[in-house]
Amino acid sequence: MIRQLEPKDSVSYYQIRLEGLQLHPEAFGTGADAWSNATDEQVKNLLEKSNQDDFVLGYFLNDDLAGVIGLKREKKHSVSHKGTVWGLMVLPRFRNQGIGMALLKELITIASQQRELKYIRAVVTVSSLNVEQIFKACGFASYGIEQSGIKEGTNFFDQSFLMLNLRD
Repeated sequence: MIRQLEPKDSVSYYQIRLEGLQLHPEAFGTGADAWSNATDEQVKNLLEKSNQDDFVLGYFLNDDLAGVIGLKREKKHSVSHKGTVWGLMVLPRFRNQGIGMALLKELITIASQQRELKYIRAVVTVSSLNVEQIFKACGFASYGIEQSGIKEGTNFFDQSFLMLNLRD
């Protein structure tokens, strides 16, 4: 089951995000140290502010939160036609079951219902996680590579810039 996360999901969301940041720090702009300092109140506030423009979806298997993905629409008028996909994470024990793809497809469905939103974009670290393949399978196209776009420790990773047009 996929649904928008709510404040009642704060503990599960905090845990899955922290695990993702710890396991794959090269894949996220936020570090595990920064997220580990987030209070339950801050996480609840993040989820409470969810709406059609700004939300986090969760994929539940039974009662377990197995994966998450977020969308943030730009607020300034001149760029409000763009949305950014962020924070895709599937717990290792639930991977290779189509959860990431299902989450991204549901996010696309919701984003497509926003008439003012022309396209959505994502920045994906080029790595062995094959996340870029999920985006491309859902119709995203690459519009650039930033070499050494993210640094983790002494290692640098390239980032792929992807976008999906929602309107012709």
